[in-house]
Amino acid sequence: MQKNQKIILNILIIVFIAVLAFLAFVYWNQQKEKQNILTMAQEQKDTEKDGVEIQEYNLWKFDLVRPAFAQIKKDENQVRPSVPFYEISADELENLQSFIKEENIDFSEEQIRALEGDGFFLAENNIINDQSSWGNKDDFVDAYNIFDGNSNQYYRQPNNAIFITSDLALHLYHILIDRSFQRMEETRFQPMLFAMTKVLFIDSINKYNTATDSRLKDSYKRLSAYYLVPLVVLDAGTNSADVDLKPEDFENFAEFLDAQDRQKIAASGEKLIFSLPEKKYADMDLGEDIYELAKSELELIQASKGMEKSSIFSPLRPDFINDYSQFKPRSHYTKNDILKSYFVAMMWYGRMGFTLSSPDLTRDALLITGQINNLRVGDEKLSKMWSDMSEVINFFVGEVDDLTAYEYSGVMKEISGDSNVSEEEFTKNDFMERFIAKAKSDLPAPRIVSEALAVYDDGGQRDKLLADIKQFRFMGQRFTPDAYIINNLTQGVGAPDPETGQLLPTMPTALMPLHIIAPENKAVKNYLDEWINNPLRIEKQGRESEKIIAKKTKKLIAEFAGYPADAWSQNIYWSWLDCFRSLLSGYGAGYPVFMQNDSWMKKNISTVLGSFTELKHDTLLYAKQSYAELGGGGDNPDKLPPVVKGYVEPDIDFWNKIIALAEVTKNGLEKRDIFPQEFKYKYESFIDSAKFFREITEKELENKKISDEDFEKLRTINIVLSRIVEPINGQELTQKEKRAGIIADIHTDVVHQEILYEATGKPFIIYVAIQDVNGTRLTRGLVFNHYEFTDKLDERLADEDWQALVYEKKDMMPVSDKWSQELIK
Repeated sequence: MQKNQKIILNILIIVFIAVLAFLAFVYWNQQKEKQNILTMAQEQKDTEKDGVEIQEYNLWKFDLVRPAFAQIKKDENQVRPSVPFYEISADELENLQSFIKEENIDFSEEQIRALEGDGFFLAENNIINDQSSWGNKDDFVDAYNIFDGNSNQYYRQPNNAIFITSDLALHLYHILIDRSFQRMEETRFQPMLFAMTKVLFIDSINKYNTATDSRLKDSYKRLSAYYLVPLVVLDAGTNSADVDLKPEDFENFAEFLDAQDRQKIAASGEKLIFSLPEKKYADMDLGEDIYELAKSELELIQASKGMEKSSIFSPLRPDFINDYSQFKPRSHYTKNDILKSYFVAMMWYGRMGFTLSSPDLTRDALLITGQINNLRVGDEKLSKMWSDMSEVINFFVGEVDDLTAYEYSGVMKEISGDSNVSEEEFTKNDFMERFIAKAKSDLPAPRIVSEALAVYDDGGQRDKLLADIKQFRFMGQRFTPDAYIINNLTQGVGAPDPETGQLLPTMPTALMPLHIIAPENKAVKNYLDEWINNPLRIEKQGRESEKIIAKKTKKLIAEFAGYPADAWSQNIYWSWLDCFRSLLSGYGAGYPVFMQNDSWMKKNISTVLGSFTELKHDTLLYAKQSYAELGGGGDNPDKLPPVVKGYVEPDIDFWNKIIALAEVTKNGLEKRDIFPQEFKYKYESFIDSAKFFREITEKELENKKISDEDFEKLRTINIVLSRIVEPINGQELTQKEKRAGIIADIHTDVVHQEILYEATGKPFIIYVAIQDVNGTRLTRGLVFNHYEFTDKLDERLADEDWQALVYEKKDMMPVSDKWSQELIK
């Protein structure tokens, strides 16, 4: 007994020492960080004193130039579809009885009629549950892993015939791009942003403390607070630490994985905590003014609740009301504190604007431009670090919709030539007037209103409103065509269109951009018209809009029709949308009969909207949002069962485009020296699989025999696809990451205080009847389950909030899309 007490006492002592060591380590890291900041500040002061003559004003060069990138090129396979017309009776499906006997599927009369009539139907997913098992990887892949049967060909069964959908390919591409960018953001971008922000803050507060001109001092006061806000957030994200779990501390590896999963779920559910408790940061005195400005903003960001005046910007922009709900981390940024801090900091840099209408804010923007052009982060130019980061995001999403250091550097160079410019110039009224006049005249206006403005939104004067809000942003959010379309088809409180006498709606639908990029698609047009003329919508918004929407859509369709072909391959975002255009273009004679009917287009609308949700989810931080205002053991059987004949959705143009999209993503990131090498095999697996699907598609469309080897490769392709969704070495997937249910907010209706959400749930099962030279059979796959709904403008919904409904509180779910419901049998 006494011996046991000694053992327990020793264990408690060891645990106590370990806890002390951990706390000491965290404290040492924090003190080291503070010392680094103080050292950087002192080095800058010393540098300023090293010269024979101390200059009162900085002399700055403005030589930042935007780099140019190559566009995406895709293969143009010439395949002439020549599948003969056919009609199918359920009795002809060679493997139908295998589905009934082996899986106890009792097909209803309605389902049989759908197979014989449309050639396919959708069914609710009763396979995927909560994905809590550590052996699961992804809703789509896990279901296909069940559909395709045993990987050992001696155990294959006729009901293992799978149907590879475009939905599966688009979902796997989303997994690739989302997780590889998440890796880059966590390991590269967040540290880069933290380092740049430190340098910019130190430079600003030093200049504030030494400035003698009242206007410069006032600008540097705002800039000190402007940089301090994200600096505090990034600091909090960098210095938070989880307890390090080790396999040896658990009875078995499964328990270790479960504990790791619980830790990650807990971390993703917790808020990032940051604050400014005293008038110091890293032992640097802030002073009352800077402290109060930053503290006020940090408190509003921490709360992340709705519309409030900004303490830094609203005094100089009386009509500006900031939507602080945007600062709630969403998408994959809830995974850990590093990503949460990156999200908040980038949202700050992306949304807070320095308008040209304010000389004071324009002076601030010129000082920021000067800092970007001339400061260094260690041995590297800050401009290179800023540019490298900006251009990778440009490659992903597109160009910034507002003005940046690129544009302001260009104007400064035109005004000053190659001469250095003294900060003193920014204190002169005539210089500022000249710069503002030239910038207003020469620089483009934004194309998307992404702020809540207390202004009258006159629909006929939208161009004037956009010109009036020209502004500079440090790392602005990007222009996307869908947000541009929605922005042009919505309107806040304002005057009606003089020609039609109607107001545009305050809340849009995702069918709007689909109609503009695929105007010939009758199904999209019919569903959009139904939405426009819905009495409930009209009553809720208090406005009829069919005439003004028709007028505006006609103009937008003409505008998009005028874009050259290469416009659709200018970056990843546009190329992703281009894949949608293929799926919405329709199919004529020579294609399988099931693809030629109206029902298949309903399925493709769901495919596009499901993938559109994943696109908006993956780019949520960067894209500008529109505002109105394995096998079995034992010996193998003696006889090999007949080959199982699956099918690939035969849209050759789609496969060409998604192969090109994946290749350019991989090559583009490698060329920019930022590609996470641990994802290389994942991209290669996806590209090789997509090329195989294209080869099968070519044979299907030409009604050619497919070899037994290719059919077996198709049946077991999920072994390869699983590699795409599996975790990288040293990591484990959280339950959230395994689930296909995600959500993205795409529009804010300030008038009615609502947010428009696009979301996906558990994927539907699709059964497709196939008849070709290879036989008549039933196949099975998965398609997206898409939702569109509005909710109150308060705290924005994140994936965790939505998944709680999809997987746990199903009775509280909104209704999925009408076109999908019409296909469910």
